[in-house]
Amino acid sequence: MYIGMMGPKGPCEELIVKHQGNLQYSVQYIVKDSGRYMLIIKWGDQEIPGSPFSVEVQ
Repeated sequence: MYIGMMGPKGPCEELIVKHQGNLQYSVQYIVKDSGRYMLIIKWGDQEIPGSPFSVEVQ
């Protein structure tokens, strides 16, 4: 699995992924700048349905 977040000034520096069990994960991120971010989630070599996800940070 790959999880990454790209923002207006590059990749997110703090991204925490926790396995919750039963194929579920939680993702927390801390960003310094407001703007549009793209959350990219891949399982193996393929992006999951809907990825990349657009996240607006204010």
